[in-house]
Amino acid sequence: MTDLADEHGVPIADIHLILLEAASRLLPGWERLYSERAEHVLRRKGIDVRLSSKLEKVEPTRVTFSGETLSTHTIVWAGGIRAPSLLASNGLSTGRQGRVLVDDYLRVTQYPAIYVAGDSALFVKAGQPLPATAALALRQGAYVATTIADEVNGQPIEPYRPSNPGMLVSLGGSDAVGDLLGVSLQGFAAGLVKESIERLYISTLTGKLPVIGRFRYDKTSFC
Repeated sequence: MTDLADEHGVPIADIHLILLEAASRLLPGWERLYSERAEHVLRRKGIDVRLSSKLEKVEPTRVTFSGETLSTHTIVWAGGIRAPSLLASNGLSTGRQGRVLVDDYLRVTQYPAIYVAGDSALFVKAGQPLPATAALALRQGAYVATTIADEVNGQPIEPYRPSNPGMLVSLGGSDAVGDLLGVSLQGFAAGLVKESIERLYISTLTGKLPVIGRFRYDKTSFC
């Protein structure tokens, strides 16, 4: 935020960022430790965090949430992921966020010849749906490809066993929070890992080696 303000000549004191969250805490699908850390860091950075604030209406210059109307000139919508309506309109059973209900093999429950992976698949493990993350989507895609090949070749197929190397969320600057391979990370260390993962992912698309060139140390990461 500071870099953008400097670039466009906007006084940092004139910027008021408000974060609306419908749940009672940030990152509701994560451990409470991470939720509390994220809220602490964002508030310290001057973000106005509003919890239990359900969005009711979005208009060109204002938003209404939980009975309160806020006038603004800039609205950024990051309300989560929703699967394409095409899935439900074609008769597939959908659940939360319009995602398709799948079995232990990532097959549509009523159409076992159809596989669904990634953000459009609603796979439930231990009573909880798997989150829609890029890491899981990539692994599901590889699993589906292997499973289809085994079916074509008359080989027995194995059920999908989700594995998650961890999740990290950026909190601005060099700060982040989350876990990697079961190890809890926060602050500068988490930010560095997050940046490295993003650069590595981009390199798989461009074919170029990842370069951590814009990562900036922020002393507030250790607060």
